[in-house]
Amino acid sequence: IECVVWGSGHLYSGSRDQTIKKWHIQSRKEKGGQRPAHKDRVQALAHISSLGSIVSASRDGVVKLWREESFGDPKSDPAKSVIAEIDAHPGSSIQDVQVSGNHIYTASADSTVKIWAIPEIDTNEAMST
Repeated sequence: IECVVWGSGHLYSGSRDQTIKKWHIQSRKEKGGQRPAHKDRVQALAHISSLGSIVSASRDGVVKLWREESFGDPKSDPAKSVIAEIDAHPGSSIQDVQVSGNHIYTASADSTVKIWAIPEIDTNEAMST
C-alpha cells in the first residue's frame, strides 16, 4: 500500500499493484476495488466530499476522478466509475495529490506543482482531458 484516504464512511487504499481498494472499517473487510486503476502504481489519493468522488494519482503521470457510489461495485461497469482522466504530468511520476475548494493540486517528480480546476461534472457521463 502506497497511500490511503478516508471518504464517505470508507477507507480507500492505493497500491503498487495498480489497484485502489475500498474498505469497510467496521468489518475490516474489502468492499470492492478497481483492478487495475492505473497503468502503474497508485501513489496518492484524495477525497472530494462535495462531489462524492475520489482522486487518484499514479506513477504514470495520470490523475483520475472516480465516482464513490459505484466504485468497486462488481455489478457496475468499471469504466463508468471514472468521471475524468487527466494526463497531468506526462512521463513523470505524481508524488502527491491534494484537493482544496474547486481545485486539484498535483506534485510530481519533475519538480512541478500543477493546479487543475474541478469542472462542472455531469455524473452520468465520463470525460477525458
